[in-house]
Amino acid sequence: MSEAELTPDITDGAQNSREEDEDQRADADEQTNRSTISQGGSHPVGAVHSGTHDEEQAPVWRQFLKLERFIHIITFSLVVVVVVVVVVVVVVVVVVVVVVVVVVVVVVNSSSIVVVVVVVVVVVVVVVVVLEVVAAAAAAAAAAVAQATQRVKEEFTEARAISELNKLYDLYKSSLVENTLLEAQCHELQDKVKQYEARHQWDPRVLKVLLIAERYRQEKALVYDEKNDIEAELIDMSIERKHLEDIIKNKNKDLQKCQDELKKAKELEKQVEHLEIILMRKDNEIQNMQESHDAALQAHALSKQEPQHQKLSTYTIDEQRANLIEREYHTKIEHLKSEKDALRCELEEKTNLFTLFNKKLARLKVDNTELTSQCKDHLKNLGKKESENIRLLSKFSSLQKQMATLRDQLTVAKSEVVGLNRTLEGCVQNNTGVAQSLAAEQKEKMACQRNYSSALSRISEAKDANKVCMNGQYVLQQEIKAREKELTKGQKHLSDKTSECDRLIARLYKVEMSKKRYLDLMKLTRLNQSQMVKEISGLRSSLQVERGQISKAEGDMIRMQAQIEALQKEYLSVLEKNVLLVRNHEMTSSAIEQYEQLKTVDDRRIARLMKTNIDLYTQTTSQQEIALIQSHQFHLKENEIKGLLSRLEEEDHKMERMLCKDKEKRNTIEQLHSEANSREEKIKSLKSIIESYTQLNKSLSDKAEELTDQLRLTQTQKDLVRRQRDLFGTKLLQSQAETQLSQETLRTARDTLTKYSVDFFNMENDIRVLKLEIKNLRRKSKLSEGHTELIHTLRQELGQTCKALELQKCKNAFLENAKMPQAHRWRSLQASDPSRYEMILKIQLITRRLIEKTKEVSRLEELLKQKDMMYLSLRVLVQRRMDSQLSLEMKRAKAIIQKQHRQIKALTAELNMANYDVSQAKAKEQQNKKMLDDMVLDQAKEKLAKLRKHVNKKEVSHIPLLPPLPVTHREERRK
Repeated sequence: MSEAELTPDITDGAQNSREEDEDQRADADEQTNRSTISQGGSHPVGAVHSGTHDEEQAPVWRQFLKLERFIHIITFSLVVVVVVVVVVVVVVVVVVVVVVVVVVVVVVNSSSIVVVVVVVVVVVVVVVVVLEVVAAAAAAAAAAVAQATQRVKEEFTEARAISELNKLYDLYKSSLVENTLLEAQCHELQDKVKQYEARHQWDPRVLKVLLIAERYRQEKALVYDEKNDIEAELIDMSIERKHLEDIIKNKNKDLQKCQDELKKAKELEKQVEHLEIILMRKDNEIQNMQESHDAALQAHALSKQEPQHQKLSTYTIDEQRANLIEREYHTKIEHLKSEKDALRCELEEKTNLFTLFNKKLARLKVDNTELTSQCKDHLKNLGKKESENIRLLSKFSSLQKQMATLRDQLTVAKSEVVGLNRTLEGCVQNNTGVAQSLAAEQKEKMACQRNYSSALSRISEAKDANKVCMNGQYVLQQEIKAREKELTKGQKHLSDKTSECDRLIARLYKVEMSKKRYLDLMKLTRLNQSQMVKEISGLRSSLQVERGQISKAEGDMIRMQAQIEALQKEYLSVLEKNVLLVRNHEMTSSAIEQYEQLKTVDDRRIARLMKTNIDLYTQTTSQQEIALIQSHQFHLKENEIKGLLSRLEEEDHKMERMLCKDKEKRNTIEQLHSEANSREEKIKSLKSIIESYTQLNKSLSDKAEELTDQLRLTQTQKDLVRRQRDLFGTKLLQSQAETQLSQETLRTARDTLTKYSVDFFNMENDIRVLKLEIKNLRRKSKLSEGHTELIHTLRQELGQTCKALELQKCKNAFLENAKMPQAHRWRSLQASDPSRYEMILKIQLITRRLIEKTKEVSRLEELLKQKDMMYLSLRVLVQRRMDSQLSLEMKRAKAIIQKQHRQIKALTAELNMANYDVSQAKAKEQQNKKMLDDMVLDQAKEKLAKLRKHVNKKEVSHIPLLPPLPVTHREERRK
């Protein structure tokens, strides 16, 4: 340390003493100024030192300046008023002229003299009023100027003006002297600055401070860079988050599209079913039309067998009707064919869409398999990270052991610090005694300085010695205070470190407990996961079995549908055969009726022949001829009867055969009805089986939904556990970082203790030196006590001089009251005794310089205090600052921890996304399965309903229309 830094100029006590001296001098100057003012003179000393007098009565030159300003303002205002008045007059004159011109024009037009006279009178009155106003304003301004000039003449005399000018001259000289002094001080300060700058090259402490500042700047820059890196990473994370959100949105859009496509597929299936129903209806209509056409043809063929006189009447009508019916039939058939083609095209389109939808479902299944594989990979990575966490726990236990060793070292350091505090307390107590004694002496000396300001020359040696002692005492007090502050800071630092160590231990214990809990939770979650996986695998196997059963049921349904279709075909063929048999029966019945008619005709013929035979018998007389004829006729009739009997027998045989065939066909029809009923019962049983399967599917779907809900709950629990794990991991890393920081701080504390052990020994040496200085100060104080004996004698002399001074003051006051005041006493003094006058001026300058010096000294002391505080703060920063290697290691460790944090966050986010995608895919699969099962069941039900409707319609439509019965001879006879 340099001498300029170690020895401050003036203590607080010295400053107080100087202020009191200045107050005493100001009181003395006021008294002298009052005496001079009472005598009528104005001494420069009194003018300079009298602060109260300046406050009571301001300087005359300032008043003079104020009056000059006032006069200038008045003159300017008068000029402005005159200008305004002139402008107003000009405006009035212009207005009057305009009015006169207008009036003249009016008079010329109206030829009236009275109006002209009135206008002239008004103009004259206005002009007179304006002139009076201007005159009054000018008179007022003149009076104001006269009053101002009188005031100036009364207040400003020659004596006062000269005195003020002399004061201004004195101020000018004092300012020159001050400037010279300030230049000298500036040169001194520049020299000090140069010295301080030169210290940077050779003082190691300053170099250390500069190095510390550079390190601080570098570390600050590194911190700023780390902050920028973190912000960039945050930006990247936000970008990745937005990207993931966009992906999720796209996935959701795809899901919505798939759902829309499913809805469209359902609608298409409904449309297909509707179209199939329409096709069935159209087919039924076509069949009905064909049957009606066949019936019409049969009727037309039967109508051909009618007599010709009826044919001629109905032929034309039948032809017209047949043509119309054929046209309508052809138009309907064409229309139905076109509709059928359109419906087939629509069916093909719908089938294509359905195939596309199935392809998309297959793709979704492939995506789900990929996601499951990714989830497995993530789970493997998580297992690896758990092993890393176990390693970190082992490291953490080793760090705890190191912390225990550091605690022991801290306890040893605390005991050493306590011993140092005790030694310093003893030193402080000794210094307090010295300080008290010195404070008492300072008070006595301050009283002496207040009372004996005139005897400064005699007591200068004692005052210098006292100042030196005070300076030494002040230096010692400052050093003691600095050491006390350092000790308090060290104690606080140690207490903070101990509290931090306790907190860290508590945190570590909490982290260990939380880690154990977390491991238990992880074990439980793993067990739950394994159980859930087993349950899911069992459910999947059951679902697969159920799917196989459903597929078997579907195969049975298809087989049953094929059998039903075959039965329908057989039933239709049987119905057709029945129709043919009915038609044959009708034909046979009609043939029998015809034979009966022929029999009746033959009977009639026989009766006629009998009549003819009787007639012939009556005509002929010979019996032989009659017998021959009768025998011949009898033979003929017998032959005819035999032929008729043979025909009848043949026809009876045919009828019996037909009846047998009818019985067989009825039996076959009954068998078919029984088979149809059995098939219907089978269909009902299959329906019941299908309903049971649907109920099973529903129950399984409910179970699957429950399991999915359980899976979601487990996944949410997993997410919560993972988040807790992440939180515990972050806390663990933070605690590890804090432990590392505490270790580094402890290392730095060790280093500082080892480094500052030398400083401590230096402090002890300084304390010894201070003790020696205190002894010297005590010796000097004893010597100063000898000088205090002179103070008593000086006090007596001072009392006598005060009495003489009071007497002299009384005399002077009496003389001042008796004599007239002299205005120019200081000039007479300058003329009579110039040396005394110069001495007074020098005293005045010296007092001013002393005031300025004291101000500068106080300012420099404040600067030195600030610098000392800065130095102490920098020292503290140096103590707290770490080494470069430790800072680099800390940065590397922070970077590694940040990377691990990022990886963990990214992996957790990916795992959550994968789980979410898997859950969504599973839900989609279940929904699709449900939809497909429902669709299959609905299709089967609708097909069965269609088949029933179709069968019923065919049963109704295939009942043949009976042909019209032929008209017999009996009916003709009846008609």
